Amino acid sequence: MMTAHAPLLVAAACLAAAPAAVESGEGAAGAADFRSRLPEDEVVYFLLPDRFENGDPSNDRGGLTGGRLVTGFDPTSKAFYHGGDLKGLTSRLDYIESLGATAIWLAPVFRNKPVQGAPGQESAGYHGYWVVDFTRVDPHLGSDEDLQNLVAAAHRRGTIRTPGTAAFTANRSTVAFSVMRPRTRLRRTSRD
Repeated sequence: MMTAHAPLLVAAACLAAAPAAVESGEGAAGAADFRSRLPEDEVVYFLLPDRFENGDPSNDRGGLTGGRLVTGFDPTSKAFYHGGDLKGLTSRLDYIESLGATAIWLAPVFRNKPVQGAPGQESAGYHGYWVVDFTRVDPHLGSDEDLQNLVAAAHRRGTIRTPGTAAFTANRSTVAFSVMRPRTRLRRTSRD
């Protein structure tokens, strides 16, 4: 039976491979910089991996064969998968950093039911909120290893290095983690 804490444990396990740099002493200053930033100093970039960047077209159909009502893949329809994945996101970390983002908040990446809906009203789980397995990355988005590689690539940028810095919302299986270098403090506006 799945408890409310299961997503946290599973996601933390996925992130556990990434902190090797800190354990070896590499990048400890970056980890300290992350911890010294106040939450209000973070610039969080939210994204749906499926709608961001297709880094591996071989996973577009999630390992399934057939039409869109089986695979969930139809990049011509806003209701179905478009092909974005974790490899694509990893390849675009420079772009995200150039926007000034200091953290990435991913829509859920756990395995989803590929398609559901009444006849004529079907759609796909590209958004990540139809989770059927909290222990695996959805194959439309890549693999568990792709998630570990994304986190490791983000950590190499000099901020977080430990799984404890990830935030998870159990009821929506959302993952957010800081991935970019600290930035200078933004000037306060008159409404602050």
